Amino acid sequence: MAKFKSFRWISMCLTLSSAFLNICALGSDQVPVPSQNILIYGDAGRGDQAQTDVAAAMLKRHQSKPFDFAVSTGDNQYTQSAPNIMLDIFEKPYADMIKSGVVFYQTIGNHDMEENRLAEHLAYSISQNVLARKVGGWALPAENYVIRKPGLKWIVLNVSKEDSTFQPDADFVTFSEKEICEKSEDWKVVSLHYPLWTTGRRGDNKAMIDYFAPLIARCKVDFVLNGHEHFGEVMLPYNWSFLATVGHAGEIRTEAKASARESLWRTSEIGFSELNLKGEIAQFSFFNTNKPDPIFAAAIQKRPDFWADTWKRGEGQRVLGRVSLPPGTNREDLEAEMGVSDKCENPLLAASNWTFQKATAEIRYDDFGLSTYGSDLPKDIRSGCVVYRYRIKSTGGIGRWIYGDLSDGPGKHGNYDGIRADTLMRL
Repeated sequence: MAKFKSFRWISMCLTLSSAFLNICALGSDQVPVPSQNILIYGDAGRGDQAQTDVAAAMLKRHQSKPFDFAVSTGDNQYTQSAPNIMLDIFEKPYADMIKSGVVFYQTIGNHDMEENRLAEHLAYSISQNVLARKVGGWALPAENYVIRKPGLKWIVLNVSKEDSTFQPDADFVTFSEKEICEKSEDWKVVSLHYPLWTTGRRGDNKAMIDYFAPLIARCKVDFVLNGHEHFGEVMLPYNWSFLATVGHAGEIRTEAKASARESLWRTSEIGFSELNLKGEIAQFSFFNTNKPDPIFAAAIQKRPDFWADTWKRGEGQRVLGRVSLPPGTNREDLEAEMGVSDKCENPLLAASNWTFQKATAEIRYDDFGLSTYGSDLPKDIRSGCVVYRYRIKSTGGIGRWIYGDLSDGPGKHGNYDGIRADTLMRL
């Protein structure tokens, strides 16, 4: 039977940089949380030169921008077990980062399920006891567990079997649904070993999609991170959830298959990833071993609870947009922009083709405390897409997007995939 644990840390209030003070000003009862800088790596455990090279690049990044902690995406051990195995695949490569106090939280991969490795990894974690001792090193509290930090909930799940299948049992279902669907204003990250969608050689994982896609559509998840495929990749987000494969910390595989979701970016270079959280904005970056700057970076908003509806009204169409607002927000301090296109393309990929205009919007509150906007569309737009961007004027407000699909007539819901088109960077 799987064991489950949850760890909590006391929240701290630190001053954020001026670029993010507008977030703290949204509500008088909101307390700023410190930024978090997190190292993510996967499919590393060989103790070979590639792992050593990636570890050296991690250390250089850590020395210039320290990591608060690290999380693997699985396959922490490929080589056969031996008395000195943890020295070879973990302690030697990451020695300097361990000495500096970095905790390496582990996700279980299919290779970690071979032999008796899972039991050995759990026993090693107990023997190291890094969380209680408050030192750097290997942390695997349970097969499935939760990391809690100020403003962050990180859910680590073991989806792996030795035969590379996904077969969730009742305990797994109970734990994963409870933790993923817990209501929280914190950033929520789920780390798995297998991907849902991928252009890797194994292709899309139907069992994972069937289980997790409805779950993350129903419940707020900001990031779904995986390994297993030996490269780095960013897929088109799903229901606001940022999807990334981080499996490039060792061997690279270049084979490719078609996926049901679009791949936005992919690398065939060894390296690691970094997730930096600051207020309600995150940056997710990929690094290789050749240069200190990221080879890809994307700015992501925390997933909000809002949606868009469309319906016919006279000659044209009219759009209703709703968004949850911080307590105490003044309606006079709100404005909206509207973008329209006759082609229903994701604005993340086609932002330059959108024409934006001030929304002729009525702003009101309903019984649930939601603000509502409506705007007439140009009469020549009979189908396509509409996007609203909400702003809070007094703070220079960070815009939030919602997306309504007009193509299939009245009443269709949209849920544009929560990366801000104006801050996506491909370096």
